[in-house]
Amino acid sequence: MLSRHRRPIAVLIGLSLSAVIGFASALSASAATLLQISSDPYTNTTSAHATELEPDTYAFGSTIVSAFQVGRFFNGGASNIGFATSTNGGASWTSGFLPSGTVFATPAGPYARGSPGSGSGIRFRRSTCLSADRPMVVSPGEHPWW
Repeated sequence: MLSRHRRPIAVLIGLSLSAVIGFASALSASAATLLQISSDPYTNTTSAHATELEPDTYAFGSTIVSAFQVGRFFNGGASNIGFATSTNGGASWTSGFLPSGTVFATPAGPYARGSPGSGSGIRFRRSTCLSADRPMVVSPGEHPWW
């Protein structure tokens, strides 16, 4: 039998252990499931592959829009610009790659590299394809996937 001085400590330890076990089981029960919504299809040797990075994502209501670099060049830019959209809060997704921007796009475009804008909502709505002499800016009104 515990002395009356040790009984409160034993109760506190028991309650603490119960809380930790309850929290851990609730945390594992609510663990999020990862869903891959895009993958790098490019194979050119001039950039790193199995890479999609520098994403920028915005949401309004149940609509989510994301743009990201695909096939990153080591010194900046990417083989193309990818996008993913959901209109039902992420339950399902539509994804793809911008056409006619870079030489790696389908259909191919005139530019060597692409990079989605990021930061503010205005810049997100524009993507830049790069060449040695001039950039090409793509606005959402020109393409239905935005």
